[in-house]
Amino acid sequence: IDCKVKCVIPEKHKILVENRCIRYDKLLVASGSLPKFPHIAPINLQGVSALSTLEDAEKIKLIIEK
Repeated sequence: IDCKVKCVIPEKHKILVENRCIRYDKLLVASGSLPKFPHIAPINLQGVSALSTLEDAEKIKLIIEK
């Protein structure tokens, strides 16, 4: 999307961007060079991962392929 997301509504699989709501199946948050987890609860859900190494990318690839 390449823009700032104002709100994530995980229970409805939606994000609020500018003045519109977008539905998603799987969401990847790319927050910069250091892994940062958004302040949403619960953050320890299966499939929630940081991405900073090749090993992290390989784990995420396995999740996506399921």
